Amino acid sequence: MPSHLQPTRVADDRVFPDERFRLVAPPAELAPRITADEALRLFGERASHARTGSAPPELVFALVIDATADLRYDRRPVWALLEHEVPVKFSGGPRLRQDAPGPSRTALGDTVWLLDAGTGRELGGYVFGRRFADDPPPA
Repeated sequence: MPSHLQPTRVADDRVFPDERFRLVAPPAELAPRITADEALRLFGERASHARTGSAPPELVFALVIDATADLRYDRRPVWALLEHEVPVKFSGGPRLRQDAPGPSRTALGDTVWLLDAGTGRELGGYVFGRRFADDPPPA
């Protein structure tokens, strides 16, 4: 297991910027069928190259609450690979907007990659824009 990724179980709700996507604590009796080591192996390069941004990357076991348009993953137990405020490129969804014309700015966001904790199937990922790198950090 990469030393920078120590698996944990979500204890407190993690609410992402659009507030329609959350990772919440699974019931105490719920255990993942896929172990943390298996999840890291299945995440492959994503796990071995997980980046440190405003905080170290994390591997967490949680229930995903997905109130986005498709609801594909709602209330599913997952292993989530999280990166916090790392440089990101957006290919869709809500985007950070530059206030003035000029050179493009580096967007920082949170990335969330999901793996079904019961089957090991990768479910895809989300990128949530947070701020631009040259903006002051939130207070």
